Amino acid sequence: MAGFFLLFVCLSAIILLIPSVFLVKKYKENSAKQLVFSERRLALSSAPESILVAKELNLKLKKLKNLLKEKDELSSLIKNITENKPRGVKLKVFLYDKRANGVSDKILVKGFSATRGDLLDFIERIKGSGKFAGVESPPSNLLSEKNVDFNIFVILKTNEE
Repeated sequence: MAGFFLLFVCLSAIILLIPSVFLVKKYKENSAKQLVFSERRLALSSAPESILVAKELNLKLKKLKNLLKEKDELSSLIKNITENKPRGVKLKVFLYDKRANGVSDKILVKGFSATRGDLLDFIERIKGSGKFAGVESPPSNLLSEKNVDFNIFVILKTNEE
């Protein structure tokens, strides 16, 4: 049963990450094409225009680098959440909520817990990992002693934290 669940979590993670891999590949291909175009244009243009094109290209490459960095960080955070899960907890859904500047991003985690104690243990493990700013759990998660369907928000640390 544990092997099946581990397989399910791995497959879920792969399914969630495949679209981002294709997005990054496409973005990388487009950036490479733009680089070639910019190099050709640079050869034909005057110096001030070439500087503008180089600045534009540098900005786009910086965005790509940040996108790749965010994808890797998010994958490691989801991995950390799954590794902190007790046996009685089954994870069903991960939803990433990217917030505006100054507000912490969140990951909504939906799942099932055999007991309230397993859920509370899971929340404490996430808090204790040191990787997150906190965990929000609505009171409705604590209504049932057994067979708890839960939703928790894992608050990500901001760059300042």
